[in-house]
Amino acid sequence: MGIGDWIKRQNKATIYLIALGLFFLDEYIDSLVGPQVNISFFHLIPIFLIVWNSGFWTGTAYSIFCTVVSGWVESIQDGHAFTGPLLFNACANLVFYISFSLVLDKLNKNLEVITRMAEKDGLTGLLNFNAFIQRAERALDAAILRKEPVTVAYFDVDNFKKINDSLGHREGDEVLRLIGKAPLALLGADDLYGRVGGDEFVILLPGLTPVLAGKKMRDIFDRLGKGLWDQGKQVTFSLGSVTFLPPPPNCKNAIHEADQLMYQAKRDGKNRYLHQTRAGGSVQ
Repeated sequence: MGIGDWIKRQNKATIYLIALGLFFLDEYIDSLVGPQVNISFFHLIPIFLIVWNSGFWTGTAYSIFCTVVSGWVESIQDGHAFTGPLLFNACANLVFYISFSLVLDKLNKNLEVITRMAEKDGLTGLLNFNAFIQRAERALDAAILRKEPVTVAYFDVDNFKKINDSLGHREGDEVLRLIGKAPLALLGADDLYGRVGGDEFVILLPGLTPVLAGKKMRDIFDRLGKGLWDQGKQVTFSLGSVTFLPPPPNCKNAIHEADQLMYQAKRDGKNRYLHQTRAGGSVQ
């Protein structure tokens, strides 16, 4: 996890306190070294924290705060004389701080766009495999800390190869796009949904009890079938989902267990949904 990710994970109050602490540390050092040494560039560190966490306008407000307080400290060092050179330096610092904030904000937004593009599956718009694993690992870590259950589901299209072979890859791609859209209305802000293979999809639901998770996965399974049949796509699905109590430490192992349950659904005749609960390694 990089410094940018760490900053985005912190709440705003924490970042503001850190930035203010660094600012006053800079000012204290400035008062010790005197006006002969300009250390105003050290203020770029707290400005970076503010802008990366809260955006350009908050960074601008902080820049004005930095400039006013720094100018006041320098005027004290000059015998409370707010001279022309002091005013010029304050204005120059403010322009520099705001320009730095603007460039940093643009860079942050561009990186967010690039990151979103890199995380998305090009056909369905869902999370790709790597992005799903990264986010799922974070979700599992959070669930472990909160001691909450986590449900992982794995499903694919029954006999998808026949669709490509008989109707063509364009029709197969359309089916996959519809699968990407069908369950979205049932998923919450904290739920994860990704495409991890050709016609293979995975869902992670944090915080639901086994009963609620089983019901929600059943609703998703039904929505998948109805959604595609309503669009004239006569396809069926096999889905396996596992609720873990407590959450597993490894996301790939959890996906593997849901995948194995999906294959059990296929062995049982396909076009079906299976759900299990695992508590401390045992199946319930």
